[in-house]
Amino acid sequence: MLTRQGTMRLWISAITKAEILYGIGLLPAGKRRDALELAARQMFEFDFSGNCLAFDDEAAGFYATEVLGRRQAGLTTTTEDAQIAAIALCHQLPLATRNTRDFALIDGLSVTDPWRAG
Repeated sequence: MLTRQGTMRLWISAITKAEILYGIGLLPAGKRRDALELAARQMFEFDFSGNCLAFDDEAAGFYATEVLGRRQAGLTTTTEDAQIAAIALCHQLPLATRNTRDFALIDGLSVTDPWRAG
């Protein structure tokens, strides 16, 4: 999938990177974990080299606005998902995720599931 997109168009949030590394770290030691660690390391080094977006001051403003708006609407979101959405919003980037449900109804956020797309 990443090779079809071209790395110049792809970005990853620091939050997403942390979630991936944490998830792999939770796995029991063994061949599967080793293979996933290698794949993640290669993905970060080659597909996202220099393309990791931080949760910064601008994203913090989007985060506060979005979380307050969702709370007032009776909706909830995890801190991590709200941070990821805020990063995408402040950089005006679409968000690619399999977890589209948790990002639905966020004003101004374009969400796509690349595993379901064409």
